[in-house]
Amino acid sequence: MKALRIVGIVLLSIFLVIVTCLFTYSFSFKEVVKGVTGDIVSFTDLDKSSGFMDGIGSSDDINADPKVREIMEDKEVQAFIEKYVDITLEGFSGKDLSDVDLSKDLIELIEDKQEMLNEAGIEITDEDIAEFKNSEDYNELNKNYNKMFDDVSSDMNNSEMQFIKTFSFLGTNSFRTTCLILIFVSVLLIGLLSWSLFKWLLPIGIDCIVSGVLTSGGGLLLYLFSTALLKSYTIKTFSLFAFGFSLIVVGIVMIIIYAIFKGKEKKNAVSKVSE
Repeated sequence: MKALRIVGIVLLSIFLVIVTCLFTYSFSFKEVVKGVTGDIVSFTDLDKSSGFMDGIGSSDDINADPKVREIMEDKEVQAFIEKYVDITLEGFSGKDLSDVDLSKDLIELIEDKQEMLNEAGIEITDEDIAEFKNSEDYNELNKNYNKMFDDVSSDMNNSEMQFIKTFSFLGTNSFRTTCLILIFVSVLLIGLLSWSLFKWLLPIGIDCIVSGVLTSGGGLLLYLFSTALLKSYTIKTFSLFAFGFSLIVVGIVMIIIYAIFKGKEKKNAVSKVSE
């Protein structure tokens, strides 16, 4: 029975390491897709194609103008961009994007940031917004977004598209949620098989250290991959190094706590024998 429990703990530990690594890697899978496709989302080009907010100009203007750069670096603007990168990744993984309303979300963002835009010299009045809402450009923006998605998809061969679909799914929130559920269940089962209030800390601690090392190593490999093959695009792997370091620290702490409890258990056992 004890042998079966040990085998079960070992198998669950291997599974836990794999799922933990997939969870941590998922935060860089989005960067992989962005690097390979090159132009998954270009919001300024989309916007300029509709004739609205022409004042933003090109990406060179964004880099040159500190006020415009400040707008693009605003938390809400970044959240908007991140949202549509996520939506696009969901689209690459098979989700229908026909109900996405980019125009509505963009207008809400502009209304919220209207004062900031005007201070940056991008004059947008309430009348401009109302006119855009009632113009053909409003629907044209959504069409351009879907067209951009179709163009990116059609420009890839089957193997590239399969690569994008796979990595897009692995970078979605639904995939991360699934990983978290599997991690929780694995930890729970290891705890039950350990039949102890503290012995489960050892296998989980070792799993955390192994996962941390593999996560950090994966971050290094992704960085080298992007530098060598993607050339113009370097995949951001800071999150992997941060996750990896955190996992290693958590693992070490768990093993130390296990050692402390184990030492106390042996001490108590010796005390009982001496009595």
